Amino acid sequence: MSWIVWIFFIIAAPIAALLVAPDSANFDIVQAVLAIILMTALIGLGAAWTAYRRRSVRP
Repeated sequence: MSWIVWIFFIIAAPIAALLVAPDSANFDIVQAVLAIILMTALIGLGAAWTAYRRRSVRP
């Protein structure tokens, strides 16, 4: 499970580097917030996709 979180942190690092300097004191906080936003977006997209698939399948 921790490797999934690690992947989100790897994805969030370059995005955070665009927003704040990597050597700033709050880089880790920005990176963590972005990782949480990415995780939430992925889970939300998965839930929306499931609801869409259930609604679009007509017997």
